[in-house]
Amino acid sequence: MPFETNDAMIADLLKLGKDNKEIQQACTALRQQRSAEAVLFLLRYKQLLLRELHTAQQRIDLLDFLLYQLKQNKNERR
Repeated sequence: MPFETNDAMIADLLKLGKDNKEIQQACTALRQQRSAEAVLFLLRYKQLLLRELHTAQQRIDLLDFLLYQLKQNKNERR
């Protein structure tokens, strides 16, 4: 039995930032019982988000280090 996509699933894909073309591709794969293709699509996007998260974490760490250095420098001047 083919997988039925619903409005909630489409809304979730939109919340993930997927465009209409990508949503259509995922829904078509699911309707045609190519769930492995849809899973791969979602896993690839998850990997992209994790890379972005890692990059953002590195920036936050650098910002924390710079703030620490400024605070240390301020304390040394006292």
